Amino acid sequence: YLYCRQKGLWPLEVSGHDPRIEPDWFRSYEPLQNVTGKYPPTILLHGEIDTDVPFWQSVKMAGKLEKLGIPYELLTHPDWQHGFDRNWDDPSVKATFEKILSFLEEHLK
Repeated sequence: YLYCRQKGLWPLEVSGHDPRIEPDWFRSYEPLQNVTGKYPPTILLHGEIDTDVPFWQSVKMAGKLEKLGIPYELLTHPDWQHGFDRNWDDPSVKATFEKILSFLEEHLK
């Protein structure tokens, strides 16, 4: 896994398709490319130092949701990495999950 990520081979390994040769094959899996006015309320969680998924992707997604009038919330933290929720002793993690529950309670009625 780590080797494939470091060498940029992960998409090819998990899909059997090379994004450099077949970029169109991946489009249906790209959330940003598939947001429409019928998209559901969305909560985005992202650590600003995430090395797996670039932080700007969540910011861009939030912008697209905003533009389409889709209810959303973008929860970020300057010290979170990918998988930030593994540290349940961190008060910011607990507070984030409280916000997640509030978002779900509001939008799953």
